[in-house]
Amino acid sequence: MLKSLFVSIKNVNLILFCILLLTFLTLPSYSSQVENNSSEPGNENSIPVSNANNTSNKNSNKTATVSKKSQESKKTSKSNSKAYDKEKICYLTFDDGPSERTLEILKILKEYEVKATFFVIASKKNEYLKQIANEGHAIGLHSYLHDYKKIYKSEKAFFDDLDKISDVVKKETGLNSKVIRFPGGTSNQKAPKGMMKKIAKSATDKGYVYFDWNCDTKDSWGNNVKKKDIIKSLKETYKNPYLKQDGRVCVLMHDSLYKKTTVKALPDIIKFFKKEGYTFEILTEETTPIQHSPAK
Repeated sequence: MLKSLFVSIKNVNLILFCILLLTFLTLPSYSSQVENNSSEPGNENSIPVSNANNTSNKNSNKTATVSKKSQESKKTSKSNSKAYDKEKICYLTFDDGPSERTLEILKILKEYEVKATFFVIASKKNEYLKQIANEGHAIGLHSYLHDYKKIYKSEKAFFDDLDKISDVVKKETGLNSKVIRFPGGTSNQKAPKGMMKKIAKSATDKGYVYFDWNCDTKDSWGNNVKKKDIIKSLKETYKNPYLKQDGRVCVLMHDSLYKKTTVKALPDIIKFFKKEGYTFEILTEETTPIQHSPAK
């Protein structure tokens, strides 16, 4: 009886041992299968390390590119805006003074707080030159005689005349002006053929800076041209994009006894350009020249 019981217990232990052994042998295989399944393609929680880095780099590069373009765009826009604002300048210029109208012109300029440039000749009102300078306006040289036949007879004749008006300005104001405007401008048809090109080149070589204009009131077309016609001519030439291609406007007017209507039109001219967003400056040796026919 005891022997039979012992055999039975032994068999049970053997069976339990076999079960435990089988369980132990099957565990590594299942664990390995779980680990393998976790890295299979298509698993939503699985992103290979190399792909994650590539995705991060692509996004980083894309962000950097967009940021760079954005900064460049802002920089260009800001730069263009500054340039445009800087160039939107109006130069009011008066030829042939000083005259009986000079003080009227100065009064208007002071009232509207703008500066202008006066290209002067020898006159009975030379004492006004000092007031022009004292009020912050520029004085440029125009001519002593303002006689086309005489001053454009030769280069020597022109510079002899220029020296005389230069001496007048120096005497009255103490200024040694190097800013000039040729009578009739560089495009005038009254000088002998080829003469203006020679004179313009010589003037540049001598250190003068010459200026023409790109906006004409045409007040020189007669004595006391109607005010409405002066304004009309100014606006017509102002609309020409070629004449103001760099954003600057140089207005031609005249200061003489018979230009009373020019004086009357001046306030409207100033208000027009202020409304258009222009600032007013004087012409100096440092100003980029506005010329019809640059010296070569």
